[in-house]
Amino acid sequence: PQRGYASYDALDDDLLARGIFCNPQMMFRNQSMRDDLLDQHRAINNAIQSRNPVAARAAVEQHMAFIQDSMAEQIRSNRQGAVAQQRLQSEKLR
Repeated sequence: PQRGYASYDALDDDLLARGIFCNPQMMFRNQSMRDDLLDQHRAINNAIQSRNPVAARAAVEQHMAFIQDSMAEQIRSNRQGAVAQQRLQSEKLR
């Protein structure tokens, strides 16, 4: 299981609640992130095709950590943007 999660089901539930599977375009906004995701998916596929469960688990865990970190960063960025918008609106009202 990932950091702070008792199981992969708990991690999946959290990611679903935050919209990762419903809003994948958020993860594909920049070329670097798209490339990273493609490389991660290739690593998962290669490990599965090689019938290497240890490598497959490691690749999936690395991918899920990347997704979790990316989502957390996006949430922080969205919050900062919202605060900036509020400040801008407040300044306009003065």
